[in-house]
Amino acid sequence: MTSKRVAEVVVSRLEKRGRVSVEAKATPGRRGKARIVQLTPTGTAARNAAVRLVDTVQEDWRQRFSNAGIVRLHEALSRVVDRLPVELPHHVTGYGAGDPSVTGGDYVLEDPGPPRIPAHGQDWPVVIREPGSAARHLPLPALLSQVLAAFAIDYERERLGHLSVVSNFLRFVGDEGVTLARAQALGGVSGNGKTLHERHLDVVVEPGRPSDKRRRVYLTPKSRRMRDAYPHLVTEIEQRWCEEYGDAVPAMRSVLATMDERFDDDLPDYPDTNGWMHRLWFD
Repeated sequence: MTSKRVAEVVVSRLEKRGRVSVEAKATPGRRGKARIVQLTPTGTAARNAAVRLVDTVQEDWRQRFSNAGIVRLHEALSRVVDRLPVELPHHVTGYGAGDPSVTGGDYVLEDPGPPRIPAHGQDWPVVIREPGSAARHLPLPALLSQVLAAFAIDYERERLGHLSVVSNFLRFVGDEGVTLARAQALGGVSGNGKTLHERHLDVVVEPGRPSDKRRRVYLTPKSRRMRDAYPHLVTEIEQRWCEEYGDAVPAMRSVLATMDERFDDDLPDYPDTNGWMHRLWFD
């Protein structure tokens, strides 16, 4: 599941690369013509290669982290996903190329339900999960993505920033600020006033020569509140999840903590929700 704005960007880029074709066709019961998107032979080959790659990585993980561990993780994730009220993305994505949030804000207010439908932007599709749809048949990446998205939705519901922004940027900037070079390495700041964190007034950058990377970057008061709330809020949400999803949550934590100890690199606490869209322009 992706927002309309993500779908438009992706289809446009894939059409230019010859992976899909788009044709206007009349559809029964609908006025006018609908744009029908179909895979080209090149697109079909890419899709099949991606399916094989997912299978390969899952098998590699079984070898690396033990089959029993992956089975436990898959079972725990499935139990959570089966209880989610709406379908969520099967791959990590934001609402748009310039919006790292999952649902795109609160243009449409939350419906407490049941089923609970989160607040969302006008381009975010609401698809109620069908009774009996078994998450256990999904591959591991689809389960991980949906659980991450669900946690991010609960986090962003508190209006204390986007989980990806707080966990990967704001919490690494102390009250004393960081150099522009460090802020650029963390991502989202260039010093020209046009990047995400500058436009959203998350940070202020010391004036000076554009080439001076020693200029300091400081969090604004609202960003400091977001940063300081982060450790308390993630703990609070995890506790809520334990009450709602039972022992599936500590089971997930146990397996993931063991896996984290064996990863080669220091990976981010939350994945880049927009990077895959940006790569479509250059790959």
